[in-house]
Amino acid sequence: MTDNTDFHWGRLVQEIRQERNISIKQLSQLADVCESTAGRLERNMQRPTIQTLEKILFALGYELEAMIIGKPKPLKFLSAKAMKAPGLKAHMKEYQ
Repeated sequence: MTDNTDFHWGRLVQEIRQERNISIKQLSQLADVCESTAGRLERNMQRPTIQTLEKILFALGYELEAMIIGKPKPLKFLSAKAMKAPGLKAHMKEYQ
C-alpha cells in the first residue's frame, strides 16, 4: 500500500511548470511565495504547507482539491496566451 506522504508534490509542480514554460522565479512571483520555497519544494527538500501548495498549484492553473481527488483539470482562465500576459497575477486574484 502506498502512503500519501510518499507522494512527491515537487516533481508534479516541476513537470507542470516546465510544460507551461515558466521559470521558478516567475512561478514564485505568480504564487506570491519565496523563490527559495518554490525551489525547495521542487527538489523535495521541503514539505509545503497546504496554503503554499494551493497557491503554487493555482498559479500553475490547477486546484489542489482536484489534484488530491485525482481529477486534475486546468482552470479555464489559464490559456497559453494568458500565461504570457503581464497582468496574469492580478487576473488570477479575481478567481481566489
